Amino acid sequence: MAKRHLLMLGLLLSGSALLSACSDASSKSDVGGSGEAGATGEAGATGEAGATGDAGATGEAGTAGAGGEGGEVPYEFPENLNPQRVVVIGPSPSTSTHLLVKASDYRTKGEIVSLTLGTGALGDATTYDDGDLAVSSSAGIGFALERTNDKVHLLDGGKISTTFDLKDLGTNRAATDSKAYVPLYNQSLIAVLDLTEGTVSHRIDLNEYNAPGDSDHSADVAEGVYDPTSKIAYFLLQRIDLPSYAGGTELPCTKNAALIVGIDSTTDEVVDLNGDAEGNAIELKLVNPRSLSINADGSALYLLGDGCYEGGKKIKAGVEVVDLTEPGATTVAYEAEGNDYLASMILIGGEDALIQSNDANFGTHWTKLAIAKGELGAELSNVPQGVSFDGTDLIGVKVTGTVGAVVRYDLATETQTAVSPTSWAGDYTFGVDTALVQ
Repeated sequence: MAKRHLLMLGLLLSGSALLSACSDASSKSDVGGSGEAGATGEAGATGEAGATGDAGATGEAGTAGAGGEGGEVPYEFPENLNPQRVVVIGPSPSTSTHLLVKASDYRTKGEIVSLTLGTGALGDATTYDDGDLAVSSSAGIGFALERTNDKVHLLDGGKISTTFDLKDLGTNRAATDSKAYVPLYNQSLIAVLDLTEGTVSHRIDLNEYNAPGDSDHSADVAEGVYDPTSKIAYFLLQRIDLPSYAGGTELPCTKNAALIVGIDSTTDEVVDLNGDAEGNAIELKLVNPRSLSINADGSALYLLGDGCYEGGKKIKAGVEVVDLTEPGATTVAYEAEGNDYLASMILIGGEDALIQSNDANFGTHWTKLAIAKGELGAELSNVPQGVSFDGTDLIGVKVTGTVGAVVRYDLATETQTAVSPTSWAGDYTFGVDTALVQ
C-alpha cells in the first residue's frame, strides 16, 4: 500500500477520503547520484572519501569534490508510482446514468461494480489483486486504479476495457484524439494516456517543483481538474514531507508552500499562471490540499487544506479559492479551527459546499459551508459512505455488515432512499467509494 495511505489508514477507514519504479524522465533520480566528491578529487579514488560517502572528511579530495553534497547516497524511490485520480481531456456530461461502487480490504484485494441509477440494476463486477484500489471518473468515463501495482484500467461498465501499465515510459507519440492525465504521487510525474490507442504516450516531468529538503523527493502531485474552455488542466502539488508525519497523523509545518500548476492540454507544456510574478505555479496559503474543483465558467478553483502542526496546534487549514482571472491571486475563504482531519470537500452549487471531517475517535462528520461568507452551517446526519454528488443529491453506500446498499441522500431532508439493496459481491466492510459515469 502507498506510504501516504498507510499513514492515514485510520482516517481512511472511517472516511473513505484521501514511494517507485525508475523513470528516465525523472531528474530526481540524479539526487546525490552525481556524488562527485570521490570521483573528481584526486584522493577520492584511493581514499575513503568517495567510498564511504563522507565527502572526503578524512582526505583533501573531499573538500574539492563539492558536487556530491557530502557524498549523499542516491535516493531510492519506492517500488510503486502510486497513481492518483484520472483527468480526461474533455467536457463533463450534464447527467450521469451509472454509478461505479468500489470496496477494498486495504490489504490484498478490492472490487468495483457497475450499477444503473434509474433501475438500481447491478451490472458487471471485477475483482482486483490490489488492496489500494481506487475508482475514478472524468468526463463521464470510469477508471479503476491499482495504486500498488501501478495500473490504470479504462472501464466499460464494470468490465475492464483497456489496461495501462504506468511503468511503461510510453511510445513518445502524441495522443491526438482522446487522452487523459494521471498524476503519479511518488514521483513528480504525470502519465499521459492515449485512450484511443490504449497506450501510454509519455510523461510530463514536474521535478522542477520539488521542495528543497523534502526527504520523499516528490512534489506529491495529488489530483487535477480540467477546464474545457481554456483547455488547461490544473494540478495540485501538495509538496509535503511524508516521512515527517508525527504518529502518522500530524504533519509538521515547513516553509514549502503547496502549488497549483497548469498544463496546456494541446501541448502538454506547463503554462504561466502567475503573470508578471516569478515562476509559473500559483503558491497556496493553505497546507496539504485536496478536493480540487473548478466552477462552471472556469474562473475559480476551490480546494480544501488539511493544514499542518506548529507547536502542537493545527494551522493553515480550511478552504482556499484561486481567482483564475487574476494571475496568482488566492484567498482563504474559510479558516478551520481545531484538529479534526479535513478529508474532502464537495461543491454543491454556487459557492456552497459540504466538508467531510474526521474527529479524534475517527468519527465522520459532514457539515455545510457557505464559502462566500466563510461560515460553517449545520452538520448533516445519516450521510452514507463514499458519496458522489449528481447535481442535486448525494449517492453513496449504506454498509451493514458486509452488505453495501446503494442509497440516494436528499440534502434538503437529510433522508435516504434505496437505489439498490446490494452492490459488491465480496466480503467488504470499508474502503468504500463511488464514481458517477455515463
